[in-house]
Amino acid sequence: MWLTGTSLERIDSALGRGPTAEVDRLLTEILAGAAATDPTPTTCAVCRRDLTRSHLHHSSILIYSCPDGHGSWLDGAGVAALQRLLQERVAPGSGAPVPPPAPSPGVQVRGRLRVLIALLVAAMAMLVGTIVMTSGPAPTPPPTPPGPPPAPMTSAERRYFEELVVVLDEGIATRFGIDGVLKGQSSPDTYVSAFEIYLERQDRFRRRLDDMVVPARLQPIHEAIRRAAARQVGFYRDFKEARVKSPTDLPNLIGHPDLRESDYELHRAWDLIRQTYPVLDPRLAEAIEGHLCRLDIV
Repeated sequence: MWLTGTSLERIDSALGRGPTAEVDRLLTEILAGAAATDPTPTTCAVCRRDLTRSHLHHSSILIYSCPDGHGSWLDGAGVAALQRLLQERVAPGSGAPVPPPAPSPGVQVRGRLRVLIALLVAAMAMLVGTIVMTSGPAPTPPPTPPGPPPAPMTSAERRYFEELVVVLDEGIATRFGIDGVLKGQSSPDTYVSAFEIYLERQDRFRRRLDDMVVPARLQPIHEAIRRAAARQVGFYRDFKEARVKSPTDLPNLIGHPDLRESDYELHRAWDLIRQTYPVLDPRLAEAIEGHLCRLDIV
């Protein structure tokens, strides 16, 4: 499971508003798509730097972190531990989360985030024993017997990718259209009208994604692309609002959470494809990667 800085920011924002039940809801949402069987990435989905591995002392849990702080990957044991943590925070028989003490109003945002991380680390320590991160190189794990090589691409999987690039063409054209209007100098009414047209076309693009027949092995890839398309709507909505409010100024939205999450999901989709097919037809690989890059806002 990948924990991004954006995920922590969303939790911290909920803490700032006060209701701790919302924090539990966000944690549940973040863990909803996590699975112990997800392949462990080797590079950061944002900056492509190699992940560094740390071993949780006296346990089998590994954490793979981006050196530039873009996020960390928890292995299957870590995912299971966090899921158990959420279950233990539900009152017996009530089905409702047990709220921890609310933070005082004077606590700063950075401080609240630090407290949250400390609580999560403490909870992990209770579940798996001592949780001391090792310094320096991680201990060499015992050798594992080689597993079977990845299965080659089936005819159904090739048909999926051939259809995917056609569907992505529509999403790319839709994104380029709204992007060009919002970056140009127009009236507020033009920005509003363009966004309404974008919503209609984006909905059609997402319905085409939903209607695709997706082979079981490619479901995680397809879901990442669907999530990216959904997050782009939020980004362009805020982009439109900013242009309507100040038609002469181009806003700086490079840190927008929907932009960052969409970018992450598209990088994750491509990483999963490369992990599924270590050897991929170069022309097909170029077509898939090129389409994902053009769909990406960044």
